[in-house]
Amino acid sequence: VQEMFLQQHAGNPTAEMLVREQRREKSLYDQYKEYYGYVFYIGKKI
Repeated sequence: VQEMFLQQHAGNPTAEMLVREQRREKSLYDQYKEYYGYVFYIGKKI
């Protein structure tokens, strides 16, 4: 998916940076997944 995205946005430095950071985040997660994770909270104003 990332390769296709990069092909569609060839030469776009912002797109390249986005994919680079996604890959970096995945690498960090793979290395430290025993220690952290992601949680999403959805709230409703009452």
